[in-house]
Amino acid sequence: MRRVRNTGDLRWQGGLVFVGTALAGEPLGLVELPGSDWLVRFMAIHLGVIGRRSGDFSPMRQPGRAAAWGWNTTR
Repeated sequence: MRRVRNTGDLRWQGGLVFVGTALAGEPLGLVELPGSDWLVRFMAIHLGVIGRRSGDFSPMRQPGRAAAWGWNTTR
């Protein structure tokens, strides 16, 4: 777990990664994915991925409520 700074940055591997000022002060979970990228989560919502090579945060297109509750929306 990492807490987002007031600037919207997350401390990551000796540097800072911008995830958004709306999350300032909030705790975020990080889960290692196959291929060593890192999934960034807020509660049950998948926000995006920090790339292993780039170290940049790439937001999910539309996390939405269905994804937050773990519902399968790909039927």
